Amino acid sequence: MGGASPPSAPVRRAVMSRKTTNSFAGFPVPAAHDTRAVSLADAAVSLNTAGDYQAEISRLWADAQRRFVEIGRRLNEAKERLPHGEFLPMLARDLPFSRSVANRLMAVAAAMDEGVVPPRALPTSYSVAYEVVTLPREKIQQAIDAGQIHPNMTRAEALALKRVGEEAPPSPTEDIQSELERLLAEQDRIANRIAALKAKLAET
Repeated sequence: MGGASPPSAPVRRAVMSRKTTNSFAGFPVPAAHDTRAVSLADAAVSLNTAGDYQAEISRLWADAQRRFVEIGRRLNEAKERLPHGEFLPMLARDLPFSRSVANRLMAVAAAMDEGVVPPRALPTSYSVAYEVVTLPREKIQQAIDAGQIHPNMTRAEALALKRVGEEAPPSPTEDIQSELERLLAEQDRIANRIAALKAKLAET
């Protein structure tokens, strides 16, 4: 009597739906098992066309800080599996990052799959990870053993590591001396050629 009417069936269904599901990049995710459901959704994705790869890679990019290795793997897979002429246009038009970023992600993923850097040591930034995996292999192992490569590594640290052992660039004085020696050698060659031509003229 006089009480509020119970919610209708459609309203009850909507309320239950909100309580039991969330949304992750367009996928319904049960609230009690969000992480597991997302992993299952990832595993169930079937990729065959450029559009499939574009949508999936864009979804992964939204969580790139954790997922850049997986994005790189998908890019490498797309490059291998898509028909000739589809991969590069997809990079140019359809993905939320540039071709240079894609190349870095692919390099990092390939290096990880080759075991170049153990997952526990991989920097959490893809740009830092790229600087690391493009180091000489022996330098990578030495740096890992020394604890210099780690998840919190900065790009400045990675670039400094690249410079270790590199030869210092020549000084301006060395450059001038080298150029002078080259010109003097050229001068001698020209002088010898002039003398030879004069001798030929004297014979005629």
